[in-house]
Amino acid sequence: MASRYRSAPVLVMTAILAAGCSVDVTGLRRVGDAGRDGGPARDGGPARDGGRVRDGGRDASVRRDANVSPVGRITAGLVVLYTFDEGTGTVVDDMSGVGSPLDLIIADVGAVSWGPGTLTLTGDTIVESAGPATKVINRCIASDQITIEAWVEPTIASQSGPARIVTLSAGGFERDFTLGHELDTYEARLRTDTGDLNGMPYVLSSAGTATTRLTHVVFVRGLDGIAAFYVDGLEGTRIPKDGSFDNWDTSYSFALGNELGTPRPWRGTYHLVAIYSRALSTTEIATNYVAGAD
Repeated sequence: MASRYRSAPVLVMTAILAAGCSVDVTGLRRVGDAGRDGGPARDGGPARDGGRVRDGGRDASVRRDANVSPVGRITAGLVVLYTFDEGTGTVVDDMSGVGSPLDLIIADVGAVSWGPGTLTLTGDTIVESAGPATKVINRCIASDQITIEAWVEPTIASQSGPARIVTLSAGGFERDFTLGHELDTYEARLRTDTGDLNGMPYVLSSAGTATTRLTHVVFVRGLDGIAAFYVDGLEGTRIPKDGSFDNWDTSYSFALGNELGTPRPWRGTYHLVAIYSRALSTTEIATNYVAGAD
């Protein structure tokens, strides 16, 4: 399994070319629109609660596309984007340019460390919105789709709780969605009207995908009711996750690094976090992976 993910850049670029995209040595030119294909699944179980990538010179080579940003990232369906370029202070800005900004506040600035385009959680704290994440909730309810994307670098390979990387929730047992870190995997919980208020059953990435290296982690749920994990551009887990988002709670706040009201701290470095109100395709996920963590 490990060798599969180490070869990701070559396989991802092959997939992009096969999908009808043109790519040159300096950067991405155009995004294709291939669908997602299958893969093994790992599912179920009782509720548990409890070196960045540099792409110098790419900007000048990007052919402008309505769905692609000047740095080669997909923008169609984007709702929030955090790039951690602030370098100091207590606020993480929403850089999506979509609707009212959903900026986040660092509860304890003494428990974090800023770097060039990064935010590292060195102690127990939470980075959360001041109120409900209304634009995320409303857009995802309307679409019944979601993509949770993160470029992260865990400080500890095995964390549990699951440790909250990204969450839209209100404590240990109620959430609209969560991306977490559980032992050597990434875990997603997503509320639908066919599941429970805790987003169960959870979905796990393939074993061994959570390490201390810089990793591109993406979870998607599309209109076809299929949930899938992608790690470094490659699909690993694919299972049914039926139901609509009509039972989402519109009062929940959005947070990074911990659970709201219930300690589930995560240790590591954030390079990028994005939420989309649609399921990105395999090719679009590969596009964001090739664009890198910057």
